[in-house]
Amino acid sequence: MASTALGGGMLAGVDARLTVPLGDLSNIASVGFGALGRYEYILTPQVNLTGRAGINLFLGKNNAGYWNIPILVGAKFAVIPNLYLAGELGLFYNHVSVDLPFGLGSASNGEFDFGMTLGAGYRMGDLDFRASVEFADLSNAGSTAALVLSAGYNFWRK
Repeated sequence: MASTALGGGMLAGVDARLTVPLGDLSNIASVGFGALGRYEYILTPQVNLTGRAGINLFLGKNNAGYWNIPILVGAKFAVIPNLYLAGELGLFYNHVSVDLPFGLGSASNGEFDFGMTLGAGYRMGDLDFRASVEFADLSNAGSTAALVLSAGYNFWRK
């Protein structure tokens, strides 16, 4: 993680994501792709506070489609240099659509849900790699779980 002796630094980046739905979510969505903008405030040499927001688009399955918009805040905790644990909480706008049978059109629904991510990552200079488990709706965690692999790049540092 980036660090200064007393903390106080900042950085911004973007994370490209590959998402694999687990559990019930895999019945309506196949693999997903997305991007999140990321801001980090270096609180101490071992702790960065984070904020991320973006969009995830999933390939449809069984005449259904799914996408979401996560808005997350959290922290990264350095375990050893360059290796960190991360956790985030926030809102997910989850949107599901279904094609109705017999050409009757489609139905869709979108809602904001409280979700979280837990993961670990490795940072090499301005590159940031992370693997995490994501729950886009904690009240239906088994129905919205996914494995997320991401690669990020820090394009601004102060």
